Amino acid sequence: MKIPKWAPAELVVERNRVKALAVRREAYIRKYPDDGLNGMFEMERLEDVGELPGGGLTGLEHLETLGILSELIANKRMESVWKSLSRKKTKFKARVTAKSLEALGETSSPESVSQSFDLYHACATAKYDWKNSPRLTRIRNRELLLDIANRARELRASLLKASGFDRHELWNVVKFLDRGDLEDIADIRAGDTLLGSELDNAIEDVVDSFEFFPPVPAILTRIQNRAETLAADSKGISQPNRSDAEVNFFIRELSAYFAGSYGQPLHANVAAITCAVMNADVDYEGVKALINVGKDRRKNGMVKKLKSDRQKSYR
Repeated sequence: MKIPKWAPAELVVERNRVKALAVRREAYIRKYPDDGLNGMFEMERLEDVGELPGGGLTGLEHLETLGILSELIANKRMESVWKSLSRKKTKFKARVTAKSLEALGETSSPESVSQSFDLYHACATAKYDWKNSPRLTRIRNRELLLDIANRARELRASLLKASGFDRHELWNVVKFLDRGDLEDIADIRAGDTLLGSELDNAIEDVVDSFEFFPPVPAILTRIQNRAETLAADSKGISQPNRSDAEVNFFIRELSAYFAGSYGQPLHANVAAITCAVMNADVDYEGVKALINVGKDRRKNGMVKKLKSDRQKSYR
């Protein structure tokens, strides 16, 4: 791939790093095809390729991450984007988290992240979130989360009332796990495949460690609280069954990113990046219309709520 002069140097370095990891991963899969197909990688074989062939910073496969980086670096549409963002450097506020930087092995803080690297992370995060999000609208997702919260609360109440459940510690459940489950947990903890007495001792440690877990009612309380917290700020996908739902999701996520990092949605930049990264045919007007529709819906929803509240107050 030819690197244009205007390409951000940080992304060129990152692309080279990801490409090297992708090559190692492909070498591993060629040597151990069964591992590659199953998505499982034996620890003792990793030295053959030098590094664990995982997703790294973005959580995406290396080839998919490589594709994003290549478009951000070499797609002609990106030249105007990088020039535009360079003029807004004083307004820039990085959105990448310290946790994500740790995944890269970086010691820098989010405040020192470059504009280009932060945008790359935002694009990769949007694609990752689409792949891993349930195809539910915001309202349906909220309903599901509240249902989880209610079920957790009801199960906790039932456990506390029912006879025969006077001890709820998780380690009492371990005896129902079969030998294979315990072996898997022991191997994961050790980072290696254990055999013989080492495996027996490791399994014993696994069973003992469950004694220090919170009791089941406490865990159910945490599940309830977590579900209620997520429901209060429910996220979802507008019209998830549309053929262009993924592109629309990317546009909304990127617009939200620019609004948070630069104080405005930057529709022209969103359109150019979406064309490059998503291989979609969108323009400034299309992005603006999509974002404004979402704003109008939220505004109308608020107006209806205000009217409803007023009517209640008059009664």
